[in-house]
Amino acid sequence: VDFRIEGDTQENLFRIDAGNDRIGIRTSSPQTALDVNGSITVADSIIHSGDTNTFIQFPSNDNIQFNVNGSERLRIDDSDFVTVKHATTAKLRIQNSTAATSQVCMLDMAPAGTASGVQLKCVSDEDFSTGGNRTAHFRVDIRKDGTFATRLNIDNAGNVTIGSTATGRKLSVVDTSGAILELTSNTATATSSVYLHEGAIGSATNGGAIQYDGSSNCLKLTSGTTLTTEALRITRGDRFVGIGQGSSYNPAVPLEVR
Repeated sequence: VDFRIEGDTQENLFRIDAGNDRIGIRTSSPQTALDVNGSITVADSIIHSGDTNTFIQFPSNDNIQFNVNGSERLRIDDSDFVTVKHATTAKLRIQNSTAATSQVCMLDMAPAGTASGVQLKCVSDEDFSTGGNRTAHFRVDIRKDGTFATRLNIDNAGNVTIGSTATGRKLSVVDTSGAILELTSNTATATSSVYLHEGAIGSATNGGAIQYDGSSNCLKLTSGTTLTTEALRITRGDRFVGIGQGSSYNPAVPLEVR
């Protein structure tokens, strides 16, 4: 037998739909076991039946906490933080369910209002439905003067391009106004270098370098079994060139060879 309790202004304040074994609050036709047409106030937690260590909790004012298997996994607080937690490896997964080429997973950032400013994108290069063909690339799109453009692109071979979607070298910098790659120590007496060598990462042997020495105020070209062995220097003030002079001697004439 159906049963109903009326309020002053709500005729279905509480309703039992006996034929379907459902209860409705502020609704005449509940669609689920408990159907509430309005807000619910919870003092502490919403607990999963039969799995009491998995629940949504409100630990304090303006905080929401999601617990799985007895541990906090996600928290949203009033300090503008969303925190993902795990005891060993914290993971945040964004998944596109379409297994095809040119599919995108995106993290979209809107720094001032609703308009996007930066988009981090993972793009499928192949159809991911086949195990052997699961290749993707990563890119960063940034808005300038209202228009998005790709500012950084890393392809599936690890090639990095700044300023274009095209790739082909381990590092490419593209700017139609003239590309500039800047290395600075931001300190008067330090040295900035580009190392080229045959060894493993961090090796200082069998190669060469281009260096600007801030303590000696000169540009150096080095080469040797020790890659910082100086072969040529150009002084900053008078732009004199010295070849084969060693690391502590500045040329005294426009071209000096030793």
